Amino acid sequence: MSEGLGLSQSDQVIGCTVRDLLELPHLRGTEVLAGGSGLGRVVSSVNVMENPDIVPWVKSNELLVTVGYSLRGAGIDLVTLFEQLDERRLAAFGIKLGRYVTELSPAVLEIADRLAFPVLALPAPVSFDDLIGDVYSRLNSRIHGELHGGSDLSQRLIEAALAGGSVGDVAAQFAQDVECELVYLDNLSDHHLHLRPSAGRRVEVGTHFEGAVSAPVVAGSSFVGQLYAFPTAAFDAARLQSMVSACAQVMALSASREIAVAAVDRQFHTELMTSVLSGRLGPSEVERRFGGIEWHLRFPCAVLAVMPADDALAHDSAEIGRIESAVAYWLRGRQARPPVAVIAGSVVAVADCTDGGYESLTPQLRERVLSLPRWQDRWVGGVSAPTDSLDSLGKAWTQAKLAARVGSTVSGGGSATAFTDVGASRLLCEIDPRVLRDYASDTLGELLTDPANAELMQTLAVLVDNNLNVAEAARQLHCHYNTVRYRMSQLERLVGSFQHDAGRCLELHLATLISQMPALGAAED
Repeated sequence: MSEGLGLSQSDQVIGCTVRDLLELPHLRGTEVLAGGSGLGRVVSSVNVMENPDIVPWVKSNELLVTVGYSLRGAGIDLVTLFEQLDERRLAAFGIKLGRYVTELSPAVLEIADRLAFPVLALPAPVSFDDLIGDVYSRLNSRIHGELHGGSDLSQRLIEAALAGGSVGDVAAQFAQDVECELVYLDNLSDHHLHLRPSAGRRVEVGTHFEGAVSAPVVAGSSFVGQLYAFPTAAFDAARLQSMVSACAQVMALSASREIAVAAVDRQFHTELMTSVLSGRLGPSEVERRFGGIEWHLRFPCAVLAVMPADDALAHDSAEIGRIESAVAYWLRGRQARPPVAVIAGSVVAVADCTDGGYESLTPQLRERVLSLPRWQDRWVGGVSAPTDSLDSLGKAWTQAKLAARVGSTVSGGGSATAFTDVGASRLLCEIDPRVLRDYASDTLGELLTDPANAELMQTLAVLVDNNLNVAEAARQLHCHYNTVRYRMSQLERLVGSFQHDAGRCLELHLATLISQMPALGAAED
């Protein structure tokens, strides 16, 4: 939806200098470790470093902050990192020293001084939520002075943002004051906001709004949504356009704050979920911490893992955020306060299995999340076996990841697989695809290679799946019992006798499983 919008970034950045921000209440006590000559750099947004591969996701004029968790044991060359951040015109880098990183080396500080790239030691007691709120309050005040000479409308929009209002709150204030129909399409979540709607107007992503004026909501250099307003008798299109553009700028600041705060929450959720699944927290501590963020854990439960089918997605933080939101939204329809977090580019959740809810987990994950047009073929899901104790959650996490990988190999992207259903495929996925392809070809011969035998191939797969139960195979194939008996005789002419040979049946079963694996196509190369 961002294509064709004609967005351009202004050369003039509205923001505050690093030096100005150091006067904020929650930044007092910050130590400038290096790069002090660059304190005049302008900050227009805040970003939180959640993973080591941060460079592709930073934007110019950002204040990048971290607790150092993503730097611990990651083998990152900070000299190179700071050079890359400076090339991207980052405003400054802030770190809490002590818990994960105790100090920065002289070589790192030397390069920061040479680049005039401010490196800040943030006060240990300050929370990132408070820090981000402080920064965006100052930025909102600064942009207020730039918007239309401080008109009454812009004043009220700024006040809505300064009060902690969301993007939707700012839009609602605009619609109320201007008394016009307004639509906001959120590019980050695919949700929309329709205020003061007129009868019969259909609103969804991709809709063309005839007669509306619009403006993009751009946080930093990220397109986060599009705002549309419909002219009224009081405000024609020309007059409304400048007002909508002003509103979009204030909404962008609220969006930046929401994105930054969500990144802080996501990092905390990641650390907590990792600690629980790794068995580092006892029952009372888990209960206390889960209660603090309104997560609810009941046994029996199952662990879900939603993993990217394409490795490139593991580094796409925006896409990961969307699939995390989709999983959380679905689970909230099943249970109160589901624990959901992102770990190493995958979404991990703990799902309530009380009242016989386990059997529905895998099909619902497939139908309500992974099969949606946006996600189809891009993500795979795995569901562990049910577990009834805190100590076994780590094992359940391993099962969920294994099930997802097996499902990806056997069924391809968009699949959801329960660990209880992986069967022999669990072993087959550990074997070189070329070896598997050769085994299937040697075992099935022309039954596999000749397209004219597709019906017989399907019949064989159903038969071996059902222990050669002809009646059940006929039911599943929707054909007569005698038809299946006839096909069995044809099959034995092609692959040899198997009706009374358990070993041969096992060979054929493995070969049919292998033949259904889409990953074998890659082995042709």
